[in-house]
Amino acid sequence: MIHNVLKAIKDELDGFLKRRLPIGVDQTQPLVLLSELMNLDGTVNEDAFDKVICTLINVEQERVSLNVRPADHSVRTNPPINLNLYVLISA
Repeated sequence: MIHNVLKAIKDELDGFLKRRLPIGVDQTQPLVLLSELMNLDGTVNEDAFDKVICTLINVEQERVSLNVRPADHSVRTNPPINLNLYVLISA
């Protein structure tokens, strides 16, 4: 589910940037990637050159909505889990 949200953000940003490019620029290659800036071994990610990179930095559960109690205490359900996703967009 989180990957679907990140992919939707990437696709929207890619479409926006491609609409802003001049006519003669190759628009078949993606401008935005879902990737990390550095590889696990500490080297620079070669795929990140001349691209906009979206990187998921942190996932945080929003706990404010968990403290609300329903008026009728006889029905017990699990509350929905709300997440905050922190995304770094870098070029």
